[in-house]
Amino acid sequence: MYQTPEEAGWSSGKLKGAKKLIENMNASAVMVIYDGNVLLTYGEVNRRFLVHSIRKSIISALYGIHVSEGKININKTLDDLGIDKDSLTNYEKGAKISDLLKARSGVYIPAANEIGSVINNRPKRGTYKPGEFWYYNNWDFNTLGAILENETGMSVFENIKIHLAEPLQMEDFRLSDGFYNYKKNGSKYPAYLMKMSARDLARFGLLYLMDGKWNGKEIIKESWIKESIYPYTEMPGSSNFAGYGYLWWLSKPYHELGAYCASGLGGQFIYIIPKANLVFVFRANTYQGKFVPDSLRLKFMNLILKSKVGKLKSNPKLISLPVSKLPFSKVKLTIDYLKKFEGKYHFKIGSDTTIAELKTYGDVLLLKNNIIGNDILLAQSKNKFIMEDIDWQIEFRGIKGSKTDSIIISWVDGKKKNKIIGKPLK
Repeated sequence: MYQTPEEAGWSSGKLKGAKKLIENMNASAVMVIYDGNVLLTYGEVNRRFLVHSIRKSIISALYGIHVSEGKININKTLDDLGIDKDSLTNYEKGAKISDLLKARSGVYIPAANEIGSVINNRPKRGTYKPGEFWYYNNWDFNTLGAILENETGMSVFENIKIHLAEPLQMEDFRLSDGFYNYKKNGSKYPAYLMKMSARDLARFGLLYLMDGKWNGKEIIKESWIKESIYPYTEMPGSSNFAGYGYLWWLSKPYHELGAYCASGLGGQFIYIIPKANLVFVFRANTYQGKFVPDSLRLKFMNLILKSKVGKLKSNPKLISLPVSKLPFSKVKLTIDYLKKFEGKYHFKIGSDTTIAELKTYGDVLLLKNNIIGNDILLAQSKNKFIMEDIDWQIEFRGIKGSKTDSIIISWVDGKKKNKIIGKPLK
């Protein structure tokens, strides 16, 4: 991080307005990267939040890596790949991987992790041929995850770890931060969901700003990045987006600066602005119902851009990036004791009936669920825990020997206290 904004050519005085605005933005973390170093930071940049649809731009990067290695050919059709041979029509089988990357497959089947507006706008099957029509289609996105796994022999999350997290020196990503969400009575392909920290997503954004290179080594070919941000679909009616590429959005604001972005539910954004040498990362804690409004995010970015008054110093002074102190275990429990809590618990999150599985993971407990994801439990006492990233409280009741009568999960959303009670499956 720059010791002061002046080291990078920014005015501390002019940045005060942007810093004040952050406090009203409902953001859980914000980062501004200029020329590879942090210009401004706010919130828990080292805490893992759900990335939501930013996942799609991440898988676009993985496709670029494997295409350049010759492991994936994006001109292959669904028929070539053996995708749903018994259930797709002949027209649908003709869709290419490139059509899915553009969200133009022409396959309109209910898919996992869809939101209401997407469901309501889904065309009827057979309405369009592959390549004809753009529709923000989770069937395309989820099937791309399955194809990636089939063609590489690794899970999406192993791919992220090996091909992105490790070479980009990500500090927070773990394999357990990825999980799958399945849909009943729909496509068999799950949504590949994950958590990531703001500082790890900033590294991903910076990789694209640097045309696919990291520490002088090529991770993604520059030609793939250019293909990925070509406007295969233009969006003249949108206030946020000018077009859509290979799972990347072309930004309407700052379009003259070459801006493009990865976007997710809750106002999660990675903005890459090449002609300004900037990366912006916005994170919202959707576990707590937070959402960063478009108007405040854009106002903040405008204030940042207007606060530049000079040039980057030839040898700027840098300091270590400050990070938040995250929850930790207050008591040490033995593996044998933690095994008493292992098992599956049945409970409701909102209107969804779901199952959480608890199992020992190294020397801690890991909660696995296909809605909220996976999270490590940090012991606060013998029967009370904090979920590491989600920050919900968990209490086990009725522990006698190896039996647990119930599990109580509680959290505070603003001033509202929430509680759900789960029962162990017999």
